[in-house]
Amino acid sequence: MATTPNFGWITPDDTSFVKDGAQAIRSVSNSIDSTVASVGVRAFATVAARTAAIPSPVTGMLAYVGDVAGDSGTNATIADVPQIQAYTGASWQNLDGLTLISSATIGTAVSSVTISGVFSAVYDAYKVVITGGASSVGVNLFFRLSGATANYRNAFNFNSYNTTVAAFGAPTGAHFFDAGFASTNYIDMNLDVRNPFLTKPTLFNAYVSGTTTAGVCVGGHNAITSHTGLIVTHGTGTMTGGTIAVYGYRKV
Repeated sequence: MATTPNFGWITPDDTSFVKDGAQAIRSVSNSIDSTVASVGVRAFATVAARTAAIPSPVTGMLAYVGDVAGDSGTNATIADVPQIQAYTGASWQNLDGLTLISSATIGTAVSSVTISGVFSAVYDAYKVVITGGASSVGVNLFFRLSGATANYRNAFNFNSYNTTVAAFGAPTGAHFFDAGFASTNYIDMNLDVRNPFLTKPTLFNAYVSGTTTAGVCVGGHNAITSHTGLIVTHGTGTMTGGTIAVYGYRKV
């Protein structure tokens, strides 16, 4: 039997009998169906729906899953995080390196921002970013895990935009200090958080860009506790506007 040049689909020969036409059509149709299933992206509402529709995936299959958490919207902040997934031969893997979990606009003249339900078993490491907005005064931003008001350790190394290098730290405190900076022109945070949902110590590191100094702050929360949310607080004054976004790093 003849075959197509790209995918090797079986097609009738010129000498094939007309009476075998139905079988020939079924053969090429089945070949097309198999190829489309393996190279196309199929869309599913949940992981369970994908599993039911593709019980025996093959390497290279792609799927779009709209509700990775699989909670049907009961947790609005993580329920509808979509992913493009590929089957590696052993498991389905998310192709996105960094996935937006939640974003919110900071209110007017607020001293803190709370984001609930963003940490889950879907990811182990996260990035928290704040852009835009402004502050009533220039001040450092503090970061806390939901329900945790103690046991934070901190170390901050910074430079005063010249040759002067300084550092300070604390073995325990009420928050992760110098997690970001707020000025009268902008609010900035670039913070990585690891293990917040796991029953392990949570680790942090932040790149801080102030108006007169810049540096790196590292530390952690010593308690072996699982957390699902976060709080960004203002040292003094208030914040207005800007966007806070939480992203999840793909698990390897």
